[in-house]
Amino acid sequence: MENPGKDANTLPEPIKDVKPLLIQGVAPEEEKHVSFQKLKALFLATIQHSLEGNGHISKTIHCLVPEMRVFLPVKEGTTVFHQSWMYAEKQQSIFEEAVVKWLWDDVITLAPVGNPHNNTLTLVAKKDQEGNKTLWHVCLDP
Repeated sequence: MENPGKDANTLPEPIKDVKPLLIQGVAPEEEKHVSFQKLKALFLATIQHSLEGNGHISKTIHCLVPEMRVFLPVKEGTTVFHQSWMYAEKQQSIFEEAVVKWLWDDVITLAPVGNPHNNTLTLVAKKDQEGNKTLWHVCLDP
Protein backbone atom coordinates (compact mmCIF):
# COMPACT_ATOMS: atom_id res chain seq x y z
CA MET A 1 0.00 0.00 0.00
CA GLU A 2 1.27 3.40 -0.87
CA ASN A 3 -0.30 5.17 2.12
CA PRO A 4 -1.84 2.66 4.55
CA GLY A 5 -2.87 5.24 7.16
CA LYS A 6 -1.79 5.83 10.74
CA ASP A 7 -3.64 2.84 12.23
CA ALA A 8 -2.35 0.23 9.78
CA ASN A 9 0.09 -2.43 10.95
CA THR A 10 3.03 -3.36 8.78
CA LEU A 11 3.32 -7.12 8.57
CA PRO A 12 6.61 -8.93 8.06
CA GLU A 13 7.27 -10.56 4.73
CA PRO A 14 5.82 -14.08 4.67
CA ILE A 15 8.22 -16.97 5.01
CA LYS A 16 8.35 -18.94 1.80
CA ASP A 17 7.71 -22.61 2.34
CA VAL A 18 7.09 -25.69 0.31
CA LYS A 19 3.51 -26.81 0.61
CA PRO A 20 2.74 -30.51 0.46
CA LEU A 21 0.53 -31.83 -2.31
CA LEU A 22 -3.04 -31.66 -1.02
CA ILE A 23 -4.91 -34.90 -1.46
CA GLN A 24 -8.47 -35.03 -0.17
CA GLY A 25 -8.76 -37.16 2.96
CA VAL A 26 -5.00 -37.58 3.40
CA ALA A 27 -3.17 -35.51 6.03
CA PRO A 28 0.50 -34.65 5.42
CA GLU A 29 2.88 -36.36 7.87
CA GLU A 30 3.76 -33.13 9.70
CA GLU A 31 0.05 -32.59 10.49
CA LYS A 32 -0.26 -35.99 12.18
CA HIS A 33 2.00 -35.06 15.11
CA VAL A 34 0.41 -34.26 18.48
CA SER A 35 2.25 -30.93 18.66
CA PHE A 36 0.71 -29.82 15.36
CA GLN A 37 -2.77 -30.92 16.47
CA LYS A 38 -2.43 -28.90 19.70
CA LEU A 39 -1.27 -25.81 17.79
CA LYS A 40 -4.13 -26.21 15.32
CA ALA A 41 -6.70 -26.51 18.12
CA LEU A 42 -5.26 -23.42 19.85
CA PHE A 43 -5.30 -21.45 16.59
CA LEU A 44 -8.92 -22.40 15.82
CA ALA A 45 -9.98 -21.55 19.39
CA THR A 46 -8.22 -18.19 19.10
CA ILE A 47 -9.99 -17.20 15.88
CA GLN A 48 -13.39 -18.79 16.66
CA HIS A 49 -14.92 -15.51 17.87
CA SER A 50 -13.80 -13.71 14.70
CA LEU A 51 -15.10 -16.52 12.48
CA GLU A 52 -18.51 -16.38 14.16
CA GLY A 53 -18.58 -12.58 13.84
CA ASN A 54 -17.65 -12.74 10.17
CA GLY A 55 -20.44 -15.25 9.61
CA HIS A 56 -22.97 -12.59 10.63
CA ILE A 57 -21.74 -9.96 8.16
CA SER A 58 -24.22 -9.35 5.37
CA LYS A 59 -22.99 -10.21 1.89
CA THR A 60 -24.29 -6.85 0.69
CA ILE A 61 -22.07 -4.77 3.02
CA HIS A 62 -18.89 -3.41 1.51
CA CYS A 63 -15.56 -3.43 3.32
CA LEU A 64 -15.22 -0.32 5.47
CA VAL A 65 -11.41 -0.41 5.69
CA PRO A 66 -10.27 2.65 3.69
CA GLU A 67 -7.09 0.92 2.51
CA MET A 68 -9.18 -1.78 0.80
CA ARG A 69 -11.08 0.60 -1.48
CA VAL A 70 -10.21 0.58 -5.14
CA PHE A 71 -10.81 3.70 -7.20
CA LEU A 72 -10.90 3.57 -10.97
CA PRO A 73 -11.03 7.17 -12.16
CA VAL A 74 -12.99 7.55 -15.37
CA LYS A 75 -13.44 10.86 -17.18
CA GLU A 76 -17.00 12.20 -17.17
CA GLY A 77 -18.95 10.89 -20.14
CA THR A 78 -16.57 8.01 -20.85
CA THR A 79 -18.19 4.74 -21.83
CA VAL A 80 -16.33 1.77 -20.43
CA PHE A 81 -17.48 -1.28 -22.32
CA HIS A 82 -15.72 -4.49 -23.30
CA GLN A 83 -17.23 -6.87 -25.81
CA SER A 84 -18.19 -10.13 -24.11
CA TRP A 85 -16.38 -13.28 -25.13
CA MET A 86 -18.20 -15.77 -27.30
CA TYR A 87 -18.90 -19.15 -25.69
CA ALA A 88 -20.47 -22.36 -26.89
CA GLU A 89 -24.22 -22.53 -26.43
CA LYS A 90 -23.94 -25.42 -23.97
CA GLN A 91 -21.69 -23.26 -21.74
CA GLN A 92 -24.35 -20.53 -21.42
CA SER A 93 -26.12 -22.50 -18.68
CA ILE A 94 -22.92 -22.34 -16.59
CA PHE A 95 -23.03 -18.52 -16.71
CA GLU A 96 -26.77 -18.42 -16.05
CA GLU A 97 -26.48 -20.67 -12.98
CA ALA A 98 -23.66 -18.54 -11.55
CA VAL A 99 -25.46 -15.23 -12.15
CA VAL A 100 -28.73 -16.53 -10.64
CA LYS A 101 -26.83 -17.77 -7.57
CA TRP A 102 -24.99 -14.44 -7.20
CA LEU A 103 -28.27 -12.53 -7.48
CA TRP A 104 -29.96 -14.84 -4.96
CA ASP A 105 -27.04 -14.49 -2.51
CA ASP A 106 -26.98 -10.66 -2.93
CA VAL A 107 -23.42 -10.82 -4.25
CA ILE A 108 -24.42 -8.78 -7.32
CA THR A 109 -27.28 -6.50 -8.27
CA LEU A 110 -28.76 -5.68 -11.65
CA ALA A 111 -27.18 -2.65 -13.28
CA PRO A 112 -29.50 0.25 -14.06
CA VAL A 113 -30.78 0.53 -17.62
CA GLY A 114 -28.36 2.50 -19.80
CA ASN A 115 -25.35 1.86 -17.54
CA PRO A 116 -22.26 2.67 -19.68
CA HIS A 117 -20.02 0.30 -17.72
CA ASN A 118 -19.72 -3.48 -17.83
CA ASN A 119 -17.38 -6.22 -16.75
CA THR A 120 -17.29 -9.41 -18.73
CA LEU A 121 -17.57 -12.88 -17.31
CA THR A 122 -15.14 -15.60 -18.28
CA LEU A 123 -14.84 -19.33 -17.72
CA VAL A 124 -11.80 -20.86 -16.05
CA ALA A 125 -11.27 -24.61 -16.20
CA LYS A 126 -11.06 -26.45 -12.89
CA LYS A 127 -8.81 -29.48 -12.66
CA ASP A 128 -8.76 -32.56 -10.47
CA GLN A 129 -5.75 -33.84 -8.51
CA GLU A 130 -4.29 -35.48 -11.63
CA GLY A 131 -4.56 -32.26 -13.64
CA ASN A 132 -7.53 -33.36 -15.75
CA LYS A 133 -10.12 -30.69 -16.59
CA THR A 134 -13.36 -31.33 -14.67
CA LEU A 135 -15.63 -28.31 -14.15
CA TRP A 136 -15.83 -24.67 -15.14
CA HIS A 137 -15.60 -21.75 -12.74
CA VAL A 138 -17.24 -18.43 -13.66
CA CYS A 139 -15.00 -15.41 -12.94
CA LEU A 140 -15.39 -11.67 -13.34
CA ASP A 141 -12.88 -10.27 -15.82
CA PRO A 142 -12.72 -6.48 -15.15
